[in-house]
Amino acid sequence: MTIRKSSLAILASFAVSLAALAADSGSHAHGPGSEHGKKSNAEYHQAMEKMSQDMKSMPMNGDPDVDFAQMMVRHHQSGIEMAQAQLKHGDDPQIRKMSQKIVKEQKKEIERLQAWIKKNENK
Repeated sequence: MTIRKSSLAILASFAVSLAALAADSGSHAHGPGSEHGKKSNAEYHQAMEKMSQDMKSMPMNGDPDVDFAQMMVRHHQSGIEMAQAQLKHGDDPQIRKMSQKIVKEQKKEIERLQAWIKKNENK
């Protein structure tokens, strides 16, 4: 398995784990069979599919550091989208707090990655 495929597999596994955690937050007022459960699951899967497609179609620079940073931007954006879906549909205070933190921190991380990419992509 190439490094790219293995990285994608790891990132996809993380995304699926996060979706499962958010879907089973301990509060079942909006269980998997409810409208909120169906809508949030659809949004989680949409975010993961978008990330997967973006990563697969991303032109690779050939520099492992630049390629990694570019893939991580897409990965973090997917995490933001999933956390926003949880905030829209979920009600567990602990998971909502985690989702809010994810949105805030991942936006900062994307900014740092993009600044690094801009500085290093043409070395």
